[in-house]
Amino acid sequence: MSLARLIYLSDSNEVITWKLVKDILSVAQENNKLQNITGILLSQGLHFLQVLEGEELDIQELYTHIKNDRRHGNLQLLSCESIDQRQFGEWSMKGVEFIDFDKDKQKKILDKYCQGGEDFYLPEDPQQCIQLINDFGLTRST
Repeated sequence: MSLARLIYLSDSNEVITWKLVKDILSVAQENNKLQNITGILLSQGLHFLQVLEGEELDIQELYTHIKNDRRHGNLQLLSCESIDQRQFGEWSMKGVEFIDFDKDKQKKILDKYCQGGEDFYLPEDPQQCIQLINDFGLTRST
């Protein structure tokens, strides 16, 4: 058995509200506890960024299930790689919205992750995704 981290982006088929995120989280948290899967779900605009950690076969099975979820589309698998330790071991699934952060943190993130003065974007590079999560101060190693 090998521990793995999978990172993907997707587009929501509906406006992402905190209610939608809470609905996703309530199911994910229970199911993930049973499979010993941890991770984080970020939402911005109509986009999701999710990081999943766990046994590689469990992660692949979950990702197949996620691909069939009609609430979103245009999934982009950014990476799936073996890891030595989890970064999100404390959370069966943590949900985060950009607007949850104070104005100073939002400004720092916007300064770093805005393209040409446009809206904040979720990066497509796996290392930048992890860096974004680190910039938010969300990383928890176990």
